Amino acid sequence: MNFEIFIEEDRQRERAFLATYDLDINFFNKLGVKLKQIVPERSCYRIETDKGFYCLKKMCGSFQDIYLMQEMTIHLKKHGFDNVSNIIRQPDGGILVPYMDSEYYLTQWVDGRESDYLNLTDIKEAAEALASFHRAAEGFTTKLNTHNRRLYGRWESGFCKKLGEIEEARGLDMKEISDKETCRIINEYI
Repeated sequence: MNFEIFIEEDRQRERAFLATYDLDINFFNKLGVKLKQIVPERSCYRIETDKGFYCLKKMCGSFQDIYLMQEMTIHLKKHGFDNVSNIIRQPDGGILVPYMDSEYYLTQWVDGRESDYLNLTDIKEAAEALASFHRAAEGFTTKLNTHNRRLYGRWESGFCKKLGEIEEARGLDMKEISDKETCRIINEYI
């Protein structure tokens, strides 16, 4: 199977999404930064300013989403998981920046690369980071309405489904898998 086809489709979707951003010099003045460089990266812009590097994202979805992300970030950091970027508060204390009928937000820019799942070291590091994330996420609760969140509280069933798909591709029958078997299979990958 040629994955380049899927990668190119994703790039086209990202370009179309980024074209919906209403960016001009007035927007960056509103942020209170002097723009040095702006580069499209996946579904955001990497911006270099006089104050450092940031990720600029357009708010898509409900306003509660950004506040839920903020709550989650605070919870994760309090519980020892620092591999999350901070959402930048604006001078007025808010998170969202309204501009031309849209809302935007900034996070710290985190340099990195996608994991190469043909590289066992990358697989091991990704699995360890995911395990650390889930340990730190334990006990997270929110007063915000999460009924519209598509995956909130459903990661385990989604993970098992994806694991089953991987195993089906390898030719194994994973229809009735126990938690112990899941752990055994995960350990085989790492």
